[in-house]
Amino acid sequence: MAKMNFWIPDNDQERSKEYVDKLQQEYKNAPLLKEYAFKEKKQIKYKLDIQSKMNVGGISSENTVEIRWVITLKNITDDSYTFELLMLDNTMVQTNNDGFGEIHKLVTQMQKALNEIIFNTNRQGVVIKVININTIKEKWQAVKAEIIEYNRNMTSIQELFALQEQNFEQEGGVEKMVSAIEFFDICFNHIYGKRLPFSINKKIPNFFRTWDIPFNIHYENNKYNEQINRIEFYGSHAGYSENDMKKAYGNFPFIKTEKLYPQYIYKGNYNMNLKDGFIENGEILYRENVDPKLNAEIIYKISRYE
Repeated sequence: MAKMNFWIPDNDQERSKEYVDKLQQEYKNAPLLKEYAFKEKKQIKYKLDIQSKMNVGGISSENTVEIRWVITLKNITDDSYTFELLMLDNTMVQTNNDGFGEIHKLVTQMQKALNEIIFNTNRQGVVIKVININTIKEKWQAVKAEIIEYNRNMTSIQELFALQEQNFEQEGGVEKMVSAIEFFDICFNHIYGKRLPFSINKKIPNFFRTWDIPFNIHYENNKYNEQINRIEFYGSHAGYSENDMKKAYGNFPFIKTEKLYPQYIYKGNYNMNLKDGFIENGEILYRENVDPKLNAEIIYKISRYE
């Protein structure tokens, strides 16, 4: 199969709500494709490259992370799927900030408890049950003991584990943690169980994890051939209040939140394999431009590999 090239428009201007409404109206009477669904029980290897840039107070950092997974579709029913997801590797390929490297090592260690997950989703790809939850909880206790022993003099580690422990104890907490793994936001991303074109409202955490930005995301179709279908999507954020800005950026001493007009960009594309229902490859761009001294960008590139 010929390799499909990624595409993200050169014009990074934010798509306005009026523009999205206009496109929705244009597509209102267009013929609808059959909803996207997984069609074959099979195993696929994925590689995710994450490139991020951040500028805080004039100090810049750049990081590149590579994650490899194996996803196996084990069963298909009329209303659900059963998957097994294995994380093979999570590597900081490049960074110009040693602090980020250390944080990545710690996060990767903590994620060992979630390196092997067997779970059910509904037809929309939403995780509804983690089947091997007891095994995951046992792994978590072993991982926690190992990291605390290695970092016994760091009180912040104890506090971090206390917060994580709540997720394991709360009902639905493990499912919530599983759903937060990058794989689901990149490889499922609300495209299953729906017919194109469509729009959804979705809150996306900002780069600094201080605010969830409300977006309206529009998905549209650009079919290539009988094997590959291209999905393009872009978001327009639903606006913000002064209180939102204080919550998001009030802790940055060099930012005046009362005179803040940030720009948020979220867009991307997928090349879908129509035979098996899985993504062939794709790309997502998120950009947060708050101030000349506070901005960030992250690019996700997902692809199959042998």
